[in-house]
Amino acid sequence: MAKENRPNRGSGLITATVLVAGVAGIFGALKYRPVVEVTSLNPAPISVAVSVVEDVYDSVVGDVVENDARPRGYEILGQYIYGEGANQLEITREAIGQVIKNRVGRKGYKDSLEGVIKSDARFTCVGSKKNKNWAQATGELPRNEYEEMIYQRCLNDSADVLNGKDLGYENQDKWIAYFDSSTNYEKVCKLDSAYWETLRPDVSIGDITLCVPLE
Repeated sequence: MAKENRPNRGSGLITATVLVAGVAGIFGALKYRPVVEVTSLNPAPISVAVSVVEDVYDSVVGDVVENDARPRGYEILGQYIYGEGANQLEITREAIGQVIKNRVGRKGYKDSLEGVIKSDARFTCVGSKKNKNWAQATGELPRNEYEEMIYQRCLNDSADVLNGKDLGYENQDKWIAYFDSSTNYEKVCKLDSAYWETLRPDVSIGDITLCVPLE
């Protein structure tokens, strides 16, 4: 088996940076960390037996391969989810995907998933030479078996979001932006007040805070 990527021991949670993006707005950037599956908000140091990883990998990949009902665009969205949030909780990854879905066709955004993801360098992971996850997601770099397992989960998350999965939040169809929860919202607003003052924080999920438009 290929050598697995492991983070430094500790909380396993990402650290904060803030990206100033294009004309349409800014996002809180989730700093790149090696791929690791987070299973709780305060995970213990991760130590996964190789046999367990292989068993889960086989079942996850099998589920994806056998699923013929994957929606159009699931792959590009899955790549983005992996690039931006591979080390996040499943619900956080799905929330990230939901934001992209909600932006499609909205005023000021492109009318396709790919257009939203790749326009105006709005997302730090896209095309980043510093983000190994994005290069792995797009096939520029190989994925080992553990990373492949996580990538397949991100594809599943993408398909679930595009198929209309209820994440259990009242405003999930209104989420239009997010930022790293460790970044003060007032500080985010100062970077681009014209954009962020049209939004309000709605809910924090894992390491991100989701925002909805002011009504």
